Amino acid sequence: MHDDTIELRQPAFDMASLRAWVGPIMAAFGDDFPDAELENERLRLEPDRLIGAVDGETWVGAAGAYSMRLTVPGGGEVGAAGITMVGVSPSHRRRGILREMMGWLFEQARERGEPVAILWASEGAIYQHFGFGIGTLQGTFEIERSRVRFARSAEPLGRVRLIDREEAMGLIPPMYEALRAGTPGSVGRDDGTWRHS
Repeated sequence: MHDDTIELRQPAFDMASLRAWVGPIMAAFGDDFPDAELENERLRLEPDRLIGAVDGETWVGAAGAYSMRLTVPGGGEVGAAGITMVGVSPSHRRRGILREMMGWLFEQARERGEPVAILWASEGAIYQHFGFGIGTLQGTFEIERSRVRFARSAEPLGRVRLIDREEAMGLIPPMYEALRAGTPGSVGRDDGTWRHS
């Protein structure tokens, strides 16, 4: 890092410490982390995969990773570092903090035998500097129902019923895993991800 007063550190995993750690993320995105959302995220985070940068005792950068499985062509899968929650306080940009945190995450992934790192970037151009490229595109459209219709008539097929969370947990994950096995680029979801995302 360019600034001797800044050091990388792992946060404690209690709510007060995590609240301070996410401060740079909230500042970077101009957003808030309500307590319920942070508690829900805490249930999914892996304490040893969190890193941040402090200037004195003030958190000025934060980043983390999830341990994931990624489907690859040919029907196999590999371990992947799912990079997440990355942000540097606007007051501390251009000091090498992001580069240092990403380097720490990459080194940890290498030590864990994870040959790839993946992320969903809100600002994709930033991460090209770290070797990331576009893996897929996503688009969203909102159209008033009264202004659209099917090109050909479509008859109702099957029935729909509401199910509770526990029944859904028994039905949906196995279907997802069956689909994921044949879809390169799909990521595995553990029980915590299904229940808390």
